Amino acid sequence: MLKVVRSQFNKPQQALHQKPACEAKPVNEEARTQIIQYPNLIPENLDFKIKLADFKRLVNEFQTVINISSILEWDSAVILPERATDNRAGEMSCQAKLAHEILTSKEMGNLISYLKEETNFTRLDKHEQALLREMKNQYNRGKNIPGILLQELASTIVQAQEAWSRTATAKDFSVFIPSLEKIIFLKRKIAEYIKYEKSPYDALLEAYEPGMTAEKLDKLFEELKGELIPIVKKINSLPKKTDTTFLNKDYDTEKQMELGKSLLKHIQFDFSRGCLDEGNTSFSLGIGPNNVRLVSVIFKNNIFYTMSTLLHEGFHGLYDQGFDPALATTPLFDAPSTGMHEAMARLGEIFIGKGLPFCNFFLPKLKDTFPEQLQNISPEQYYKAINDVQPSYVWSESDEAACNLHICILFEIERNLIEGKLTAKEVHDFWSKKLEEYCGITPPNDEICSHWSSGDIGYFPAYTLGNLYAAQIYNTMKKEIPDLEEQIANGNIATSVEWLKEKIFKYGKTESPSEIMTRVTGEQLNPGYYLNYIKDKYSKIYGIEL
Repeated sequence: MLKVVRSQFNKPQQALHQKPACEAKPVNEEARTQIIQYPNLIPENLDFKIKLADFKRLVNEFQTVINISSILEWDSAVILPERATDNRAGEMSCQAKLAHEILTSKEMGNLISYLKEETNFTRLDKHEQALLREMKNQYNRGKNIPGILLQELASTIVQAQEAWSRTATAKDFSVFIPSLEKIIFLKRKIAEYIKYEKSPYDALLEAYEPGMTAEKLDKLFEELKGELIPIVKKINSLPKKTDTTFLNKDYDTEKQMELGKSLLKHIQFDFSRGCLDEGNTSFSLGIGPNNVRLVSVIFKNNIFYTMSTLLHEGFHGLYDQGFDPALATTPLFDAPSTGMHEAMARLGEIFIGKGLPFCNFFLPKLKDTFPEQLQNISPEQYYKAINDVQPSYVWSESDEAACNLHICILFEIERNLIEGKLTAKEVHDFWSKKLEEYCGITPPNDEICSHWSSGDIGYFPAYTLGNLYAAQIYNTMKKEIPDLEEQIANGNIATSVEWLKEKIFKYGKTESPSEIMTRVTGEQLNPGYYLNYIKDKYSKIYGIEL
């Protein structure tokens, strides 16, 4: 529901209408001609300039191939005919082959080696230095992986997503087991080729959250579980509680989509540089500054889920539209990690969208569109309903208190799968046992999650990291904008968005998550902000001490 699609090479990036480097005249051709015709007019540092131009050309070509993959993924989710799956698998396999060949080419390796020499590295500007570091990391990671393995994975993912669609329809996880077994086999092989110190899961995690390890996550989740499990169990033990039935009435999907587009425009999503489509899963794709694509499920019987999802994907889209255009056509035109990208989405969805100030602003607009369903509902009633803590078996539909417990379970599952401590056939029983232990509920069906069908092993922790980053960043935002919540209640979301653009969006991947957190909030990631937010919020909603 709330996922951002990313490839094995950490995409998004280039707008399709931008002229690909492979069609452009090589930047260094003029310089080479000058050497032959005018030897006395050779520019200073010409060899360095030629090699830098060659490096940028090669990066541009690599990024263009990655962008083509993004378009194919969007097409697969939105309009691909049902019987075209086999053809698409071949296309994605070919794309993976081309990207890997460019990334790991001898030319790329030689250019990286040349530019990282101290005398040459110091000539680069800060963006060029950041680009070189990023491409060096991707090159070192990619050169050890056989291209045929990535081709097989790309093809398998397309088939697995079709299998997941059948699984979700049948609500039978066993349908998906063969696909999951193959994905785990291939991802484990990739981890072995990349190398790792302690856990093969660390090698996969690095692609989503650089510097993070399973060991660090264990400590983080232990801290969160120690606080959140008692909170969830205490709230769930209360006599019931909040009326949420009005959220589940019949809401016309076309009207929801129309209202959703209006909401996205209000938060400054630029539809001249992006689009929104309905799909059977929700995600965002940033393919460049002028080509950001949002896909969302429209829930006929839950207006809140629809609007919440649109805010989530909308803030993903705002992030992608907010990168410095100077970074376009390079891997720097992206967030520094999936956790930071999720932080921006969760900040918009949760810290703004589920707050009482936003309810005061948005409920009247909901009522204008759906007067019968929301008659006599006050902002306070709506606020309590959308924040009600209820047992949920679907992680993406769980409340804020339980969400990170769900993510912890899914992290444990995928790590154990990669480490060989759990088989695909054992996943459902493991999941059921952990849901009972952490959340006090037993699932009635086999539906778990779709992330694994897209091969995103190592992605799940990004949602928890995103929650924690968002809480800390929003705390700073409120300090720096004292009347922030008053502005939101009056419908002014622009101040929040402009603050994020200036503080975070424009930097793209030129800074690491830790550098962003230190610069913006004055300290490293601190889970205390999120835990305090949860305790304060739910203590007030339920009138209890947490």
